[in-house]
Amino acid sequence: MTSSTLNPPGTYLTSPYSNTYSSAQQRPNQPTYQPPTMPNISQQSSFGIKSTSPYSAQQSTYTAPQNPSYQPQQNYQGVYSTPQQYPSLQKEQILNQIEVNIFDLHPPSVPAWELSEQRLPQPPSFELQKKWYFPIIQSIKPQQFSQIIAWFNQVDKDHSGTLEIDEISTGSYPGCIRLSPQTALRFMRIFDTSRTGHLNIYEFIAIYRYLEICYALFNAYNGSGSEIIKSRLTGLGFIGATQCTVDILSKIFSYNNTMDLNNWVACAAFVLQSRAIYQDLLDQGLMQRTQNPQDATKILDSITLLIDK
Repeated sequence: MTSSTLNPPGTYLTSPYSNTYSSAQQRPNQPTYQPPTMPNISQQSSFGIKSTSPYSAQQSTYTAPQNPSYQPQQNYQGVYSTPQQYPSLQKEQILNQIEVNIFDLHPPSVPAWELSEQRLPQPPSFELQKKWYFPIIQSIKPQQFSQIIAWFNQVDKDHSGTLEIDEISTGSYPGCIRLSPQTALRFMRIFDTSRTGHLNIYEFIAIYRYLEICYALFNAYNGSGSEIIKSRLTGLGFIGATQCTVDILSKIFSYNNTMDLNNWVACAAFVLQSRAIYQDLLDQGLMQRTQNPQDATKILDSITLLIDK
């Protein structure tokens, strides 16, 4: 039976991570992250897959730091870099393999980075451990950890030990997922814990794990249309989204009435950003402090109205 779990190419069993992460120190010349309000987006070619995203017509205005001495490596051509049929598993089988409800994750008592033989130079910061999305990071499977480190290094083109927004948007991910600059910007705004303008390995794990959730839901509820989107939102934990919300998301993030995997990831990133806004309202005391997925869904309903065209 084919698994819906995203596992990077297996040839990276020995990761170069220990050599590259040591350079991830505070860089005095690192610019403060100041993304444009609405970034321009560029057409990205995806390993044999023609992008159908409506967000792929313009060029990003954000310029990441450059390392003139770095010689780009050849892209790895593995099992995820060519077009393939998505697994035809029944949704029950898929959803039994992986937790997808971001409000109801059950991370292991001992996180993957403590079980792995490949230890990181420092544990997650106390600030990160307090974040609402830390359970997403904790829920990564131990058997994936060393390969995720290798995947991090493949995306880290300048070998800085951290990821800037251009690296996130141009990197290739398991499942042939490609992130538009706007989707990468959403992830940066969500997971950049210290607002430094770049992501560390733990914050990258959050993106990787969320993409795994998106991939599982895409296969569990395959197809397009408002009912499919509503089922995926419910799977994420956003229960009771209005039909208006679902229709707007379908209209904005579909292309020619079709929502492919990359379109769905863009949609799911927007939904996750609404979850971050909901948390900000909780932290500021503007909503009842008890976390409630139904309240988060109401915030999604309200924010979605703002992007309607």
